[in-house]
Amino acid sequence: MMMFLRITTFLLLFCMEYSAKAQNSEEYQRIKNSADSLAKIKEFPKSEAIYLEALKISDQDPLLHINLASLYLKMQKPYEARRFMKAAVVKGADMDMLLLDITIKQYLSVNQEEVAKYSLLSKQHKSIIQLTEKRRWIDDYRVVFKDDGRL
Repeated sequence: MMMFLRITTFLLLFCMEYSAKAQNSEEYQRIKNSADSLAKIKEFPKSEAIYLEALKISDQDPLLHINLASLYLKMQKPYEARRFMKAAVVKGADMDMLLLDITIKQYLSVNQEEVAKYSLLSKQHKSIIQLTEKRRWIDDYRVVFKDDGRL
C-alpha cells in the first residue's frame, strides 16, 4: 500500500511540475493572451477556439478555466460556464478568484446555490491537497529515518 502511495504521490507531483512548466511556456502564454485580447473585443467564438487550444497545452491553470466560464456566460451558455467554474475550483481556484471576474460575480449573485456548491467543492479540494501533502511528508519521513511504519 505504501509503495502505491509513494508512486501516486510522485506521479502527482511530477504532473504538477510538468503542468507548471507548460503554463509558463511561451507558447501557452502567447495563445492565452491572444484569446484574452479577442474576448476583450467581443470576438467570442474566436476567443473560445483559442482558449480551447491553450487548454490542450495545459489544463491545470485555474485562470484559463475562469476565463472560459466568463466567456461562456457572455455567450449565454450557462451549462458550459458552470462546467468550467467547477473545473477552475478543482484546479485550485477559490471563491475569491471566481468572484474577481465581474461576469461570473453577476451570475453567482443570482445563483446562490452555485456559490454554496463551489464553496464546498473548494473546501473539499483544499482538504485533499492538505491530506496529500501530509502523506508525502510522512513518506519522506519514513524514507529519511527508515521508519518501520509505526507512526
